[in-house]
Amino acid sequence: MSGQTVYVVYADILFFINFCIDFICLYLSAKLCACPAGIARTALASALGGLYAIAALALDALPVPAKLPLHLLAAFVICFAAFFRGDWKKLLISCGLFVVSNALMGGLLTAVYTLSGKYAHYNGGFYAEIGAGSLIAVALASALCAWVFAFLSKRRLKSLYADVEIVYDGKRYALRLLADSGNLLREPVSGLPVILLKPGALPTGDMTVLETPGQRVIPFSSAAGSDILIGFRPERITLKTLTKPKDIQAYLAFDKAGNSFAGTDGLFPASLL
Repeated sequence: MSGQTVYVVYADILFFINFCIDFICLYLSAKLCACPAGIARTALASALGGLYAIAALALDALPVPAKLPLHLLAAFVICFAAFFRGDWKKLLISCGLFVVSNALMGGLLTAVYTLSGKYAHYNGGFYAEIGAGSLIAVALASALCAWVFAFLSKRRLKSLYADVEIVYDGKRYALRLLADSGNLLREPVSGLPVILLKPGALPTGDMTVLETPGQRVIPFSSAAGSDILIGFRPERITLKTLTKPKDIQAYLAFDKAGNSFAGTDGLFPASLL
């Protein structure tokens, strides 16, 4: 129609940009609320976010009050795909963090491209003309912010301890573990963190070979080279260090390097605190 402005939105670029932003926001949300999420589940959830960004273009006829619940529902579905492991409370917290981080990221991009003049507003959404160089710069800046956050967290949690109660084979065991932000071990299928224990911390028998159902192979690399650990799940793990005891989801594995762990029973991922 003559005189009418026509905006061209490329679905593949829109999907890619939203995939990247959702992936970054899901990563930050996982770190902030200690919700383990494997790369595969994070990528799947980010892909759902990218597909919703394309589908949302068809919501032009809907009023704003009708769009907002749909956007929140989409955020919930994305977080469900990335984080849900039976804990609804943690899922809702992670969903709130995801929404807030997306709003902050969107606000930052809006500010940058409003100042540059390369933007358009359509269907209640903000669309910017983003070049490859600008996208790479935003990605690098986001990675730098995540690294600074991880560095500061590592310094803050350097000397903390974690008291846990583990229920294994129907019996309860109280252990004191050294909290270490450098313990980034995860079981590769579920993405759950791994608690390293001294041999003999639990009377489990030989857990260095695959013998029973439910055991998992956990590969890792260190200064001494690459190796594998055999992980297993107890009936329950309860963190006692906090004001209110909290059940956590994690795998256990026995250390094979003879570490002393500063006199404690093992190494606890500080991200779970």
